[in-house]
Amino acid sequence: MNKKVKVTGIGMLVLMFFSFFVIRVRQVNDNVPNGFEIRQYRESEVAELENINVTVLSHSFGEVYQYDGGNPDDQYNFVPVTIEVKVQNNSPEFQDITSISQSALHMGYNYYNTLDVKFEDDQLKGHQETIVRFTYTVESKYLEKGALKFVLSSNFLTSFDEKGYMELYKEKNLRVLFFL
Repeated sequence: MNKKVKVTGIGMLVLMFFSFFVIRVRQVNDNVPNGFEIRQYRESEVAELENINVTVLSHSFGEVYQYDGGNPDDQYNFVPVTIEVKVQNNSPEFQDITSISQSALHMGYNYYNTLDVKFEDDQLKGHQETIVRFTYTVESKYLEKGALKFVLSSNFLTSFDEKGYMELYKEKNLRVLFFL
């Protein structure tokens, strides 16, 4: 009898800890998005956000160059890919657009970030527009496998489309904008 009480008690404790674990995991993940709203734009199409319009004007490829990592297994061919983006401030207020520099270039399962971002002007006055040039270094073998996708960072979207972004987030969806 005493052994049955101990086994039952231990079983109840394990069940209680497991229940608390499940409840806590559900609480932590309650606001985590579980879906996406994906909007696709082509080159020269305008993505209209609350305060900003974004348009990918063009993309171009540079010359292939080889990187030698010091041994025969570290041989890579890279291609610089330049994306030219027009950003237009639609509001009468001042806008700091530096967060667009976090946008990425995707090709299939591969994505690239860059520090080589050149702004004509990163502080836009009311109704002003500017050109931003991104230069990504891409392994040439991935250029052949998939189409380029320029993806705006979620930080940029929350800054300039906060209302739309947060409405979707409350519905447990993330907004993704990319250009083909």
